[in-house]
Amino acid sequence: MRTQPQYYLAALLAVAAFQAHAAPAIVDAPAPLMNTEVALLDQTTGDFAWLDDHTLAITTYAETGETASRGAKKVVAYDTRSKNTTTLVPRGSLMCTNPAAGVVGIETGAQRKRYFPRPLSPGPAPHLFQWDAARSALVPADLALKQWNPGLCLKTSAADLIEPALSLAEKPLRYLQPQHGVIRQAPGGIAGRQAWSLDADGKRTALPIDLKLLPGAIPYLPFEDAYLIARGQTGAATPSGEYPMILMKPNGSISRRSVSPVLKQVLYDHPGFYETILLYRAKPGDVAVVNSGTSEGGAGIYLSSNDKIKRIWCVATAGEAVNTDQACKIEQAVTLSPDGCKLAFGSKLEAYKYRHADAGSVMILDLCAPAALAQAGAPKDGTKRSTL
Repeated sequence: MRTQPQYYLAALLAVAAFQAHAAPAIVDAPAPLMNTEVALLDQTTGDFAWLDDHTLAITTYAETGETASRGAKKVVAYDTRSKNTTTLVPRGSLMCTNPAAGVVGIETGAQRKRYFPRPLSPGPAPHLFQWDAARSALVPADLALKQWNPGLCLKTSAADLIEPALSLAEKPLRYLQPQHGVIRQAPGGIAGRQAWSLDADGKRTALPIDLKLLPGAIPYLPFEDAYLIARGQTGAATPSGEYPMILMKPNGSISRRSVSPVLKQVLYDHPGFYETILLYRAKPGDVAVVNSGTSEGGAGIYLSSNDKIKRIWCVATAGEAVNTDQACKIEQAVTLSPDGCKLAFGSKLEAYKYRHADAGSVMILDLCAPAALAQAGAPKDGTKRSTL
């Protein structure tokens, strides 16, 4: 027969056990957000990329109003320090950037020339530039870069010099930063998977990865001194379960990271969650992106740091609901600054909030600002604990 204190003890243990298995809460804590107010191009990809830690190059409409839909594009630079936008190329579109080498690939000329040959303006042609960060200006590439592919922003063989990145994705090698060698397909792949090796410094190192495909241009993350071989992916829409994020150091060592079990538990426990979670690496931690659905349904951008998780974008604030189906949709793949502190993406959130016709704009989250790095413990004034 139990005494009264024993009953109290049993009850306390039961409550503790329930709390241990209950889904943990995630704090809604918006990171500082910059709206570049540069119009986002519809139905295209690769419209923006970083030139340096503070400057984002963006392809946008060269004309406004009724003429904006006629295909004319320009390339501008947005400075996150001054919040100013300047024109880099009055007619053209961004092809690639390589901040580690200070190289930029731009297709200059009138895009409409592809379809309407009558205009006198020159047609599109790929050109390689160098980025002068001190002057915030493009300068023509010098002769030392004549072996660099302007569509890849990497040094290639003569045979691949004018090949576009999409064509290179079908070839059995992937170019890296010149000092790091190349990745080649290797024999030994099984079950539809492909074996790969790193060729650098005169030696070949087998890579412990068996991916069927690698992107034609493998992103290099200077802040991590590593290549993003594959972003992480998991969710109900992922047929084979979970694909971890794969990072490769220049020496060929491989590391894998998966979506936080806490975040998965919270999102999967939410009724009706069928979205895909994408995982990226940033300087302060892992960035998880749920790029469709509603704010209340779990959509948004999450930052995991020091075992703490918080939603840093697409957060409903007091008196303002963010619950339309498309409000939290990210229109372009996210891209990180070379220092890993700023995350750029395309969004139509402002258009949905204020109910006006808008093509959307390019947004930038500051992940390393004090507000973004604050510990996600108990909610502070002005934040909201997500119920999801």
